Amino acid sequence: MKFKLGDRVKYMSGEYGSSPSNPLFNGKWNCCGTVVFIISTRRCPVRVDWDNKESNVYEHHDLAHWIDQHALPEELFEI
Repeated sequence: MKFKLGDRVKYMSGEYGSSPSNPLFNGKWNCCGTVVFIISTRRCPVRVDWDNKESNVYEHHDLAHWIDQHALPEELFEI
């Protein structure tokens, strides 16, 4: 999965553990972040600024898009 600048993401792989600078989604330091930099020639090309004021770099497979379900139309949740 490829990301672009400004994408909202969550850290899912757990490859780097779970800490404030690697806030594993649904873990102790659970939060989302924003992709702020991408350098395709690096091993970890995606830089994320986390909502907890930390930042780190990741490979694409470490992250997943985060969708704010409160921003989605209510019709998507009706049965």
